[in-house]
Amino acid sequence: MLYFGFILYVIIGSPNKLQGIGFVIEILFAVIGFYNLFGRFLVKAVQKRRTLYALTDSRALVLVGANSTQSVPAP
Repeated sequence: MLYFGFILYVIIGSPNKLQGIGFVIEILFAVIGFYNLFGRFLVKAVQKRRTLYALTDSRALVLVGANSTQSVPAP
């Protein structure tokens, strides 16, 4: 949170606005900070919603998304 706040301070509070590549780099760091604050939780929630588990007598199955299946032998 401190990282994101600092980046916003630099972008908004800068006395002389950077032009060109400096501004692009600041925006890139702001996007990274936003992802660290909120995005990772949204990605994890979507991934959990798309994951299914099944347990048989000989193995455990994990279905992530629509195309991938992992099979783990039961101990």
